[in-house]
Formats: sequence, C-alpha cells, structure tokens
Amino acid sequence: MKKRFTPQQIVFALRQAESGTPVTEITRKMAIYPNPATNKLYVNTNKLLVNDIKIYDLLGSCVLKQTTNNQHQITVDVGGLANAIYLLEINCTEARLYNKFVKE
Repeated sequence: MKKRFTPQQIVFALRQAESGTPVTEITRKMAIYPNPATNKLYVNTNKLLVNDIKIYDLLGSCVLKQTTNNQHQITVDVGGLANAIYLLEINCTEARLYNKFVKE
C-alpha cells in the first residue's frame, strides 16, 4: 500500500503545528479540542466551510475519513483509534489546514 505522506512531510507539518506559524485571522481562530482526546474530537474552523476531515497516523496512513457537508463545527469520533499522535487534515472550500492531536 502506498503511503500518502513522506516522513519528511509529516515532520514538516508537525513542526508547523508546534511553531505557531503565522496564518490568516480566520485560521488562527480555529479550535480543535479536547487535546488530548479520548472519544470525541471537536473541530471549529470559525467561518471556513469544511468538506471533509482526514486523520493520518505518523506513518502517513489515512486511518479515518469523515465527510462534513460544508459545516464549520464538526464532531469526529476518535474512540476507535489507538492511543497515539495523529495528523489532522481539514479540507475546507478555501484552504487545506493541518494540525496534530493526541488520542489517549
């Protein structure tokens, strides 16, 4: 099975998420909580409409995909995921956003 991201791309995305790289005012107001998560992860992108959300493990495999029908407040059931660090890809109509979260 071909991996979606290279290890270098994953490290780059995680460093961006940690460093607080400057972004537009709308994306700065994006909220992902709770972090760490146990069963539910809540995503609020303020005014950006989300088409879908994908969750990747640190090997680059997509472990969860959820279509959202252009909403800006989404609840993701992460209860079935193993305890680990994950990369969250949020595909909006205007942008593609990345963040990390921890599943406990």
